[in-house]
Amino acid sequence: MPRSAIATGVVDYIVSPAEMPALLITYVANTVRKEFSFVSKPESTIKRIFNLVSTKTGHDFSNYKQNTILRRIERRMAITNITTLDEYLRYLQQKPVEVNMLFQDFLISVTSFFRNPTAFEALREKVIPNLFSNKQINRI
Repeated sequence: MPRSAIATGVVDYIVSPAEMPALLITYVANTVRKEFSFVSKPESTIKRIFNLVSTKTGHDFSNYKQNTILRRIERRMAITNITTLDEYLRYLQQKPVEVNMLFQDFLISVTSFFRNPTAFEALREKVIPNLFSNKQINRI
């Protein structure tokens, strides 16, 4: 199971069992504390974060709900043990892999299937007709 989780590419940490307690304590402390020092005008920093994500992934999140985006950024900040938005921006600039991790957090991949017209078209044309082919109608 750990290898399967790692293979997804969306795990936050890969550590030994001995390292887990300290890591969990730090994560909880950063998450519960919620004292992330957002600068007085975070909009410019957030725009720069959006630009980094857009440049790397081709996806523009600037029209997403700001509260949702801030929660996702706060989550990544807690994971990386960073407490200021400006510091997190610098971290993103230095660690391209973190840009991808933030991108993955911005996505709500669990529901992407339900927003994909191509998936529904495939169901309509290929899956559903095959479910009923070679079936006889049982009349009571």
